[in-house]
Amino acid sequence: MERENFKSFLRQLADYYDKNDFFSNKLRNNQYFNKVQHIPGGEVLDFIFNWITDNYDYIPRNLPKAIKGAWQTYKSEHSDKIVAEEESALFKGCHYCLRGWICFRKTDYKSGVEYEYTCLCGHCRPIHPGKIPMLTVDEIRQSGATIIDGRRKEKQPAARYGSVDEIVGQISGAQDEVPF
Repeated sequence: MERENFKSFLRQLADYYDKNDFFSNKLRNNQYFNKVQHIPGGEVLDFIFNWITDNYDYIPRNLPKAIKGAWQTYKSEHSDKIVAEEESALFKGCHYCLRGWICFRKTDYKSGVEYEYTCLCGHCRPIHPGKIPMLTVDEIRQSGATIIDGRRKEKQPAARYGSVDEIVGQISGAQDEVPF
């Protein structure tokens, strides 16, 4: 879900339980969001709101736990719909990733070595991230990395590596200098 959808959801809960000051703590709201961001928004959030208001007389003490419980209930009641949505997200994909994954290349400035990384797409959020990083294309670019795979391919700077003929020449010249 998107952060704005979650904020709207929190405002809706605050209005329902008449606890507008409860959700004014931004740090707590961010912590809540980080624990439940993998849950889709829209219809699912409407279901979760109804489930919480039907099952709790007061705002739950552990709101993320209540949201996750409602999400599990939604998944069990709508399992065929969840599978179809996951397939559409993964196989039709968004225009930023390839089946939920973004690959990028970044140079370590201390050693000068170039590394390739893979992360989950922060745009379509295909699965719960767990310990796998989830980044958007903008976040990757801001870190100084270059996208190397997926639907939004970028050209690698050829001048940095030289032409193929120059590289082959350097390799064959280096072999001539080998003493054996």
